Amino acid sequence: MRLGNRALWLMAALGAAFCLLAFALAGDVEAQFACAKRASIAASLKNKHQEEPVGVGVASNGTVIEVFASVSGSFTNVNTRPDGLSCLIAAGENWQEIEKKDPEI
Repeated sequence: MRLGNRALWLMAALGAAFCLLAFALAGDVEAQFACAKRASIAASLKNKHQEEPVGVGVASNGTVIEVFASVSGSFTNVNTRPDGLSCLIAAGENWQEIEKKDPEI
């Protein structure tokens, strides 16, 4: 079966539209995270939500992972990349500290 010029043009246009949509959606995924210098994010979390750092760790790729939490239970996960850019990854309510238990001897 041979496609006419109109059908080929339509397929090309649909393919181009699909590619543009894919690039647009990829940009939206990156835009989901608010990123800035760590000091700015930490000050904003403290001033707006009374959140302060309660935990920190370093991932295998060098990203510093922090949890900021408030006495009221709100919390925010902040990841700081090795290049220094910090991004808000997640936020929620009902943060609870887990009491450390002494290791059994």
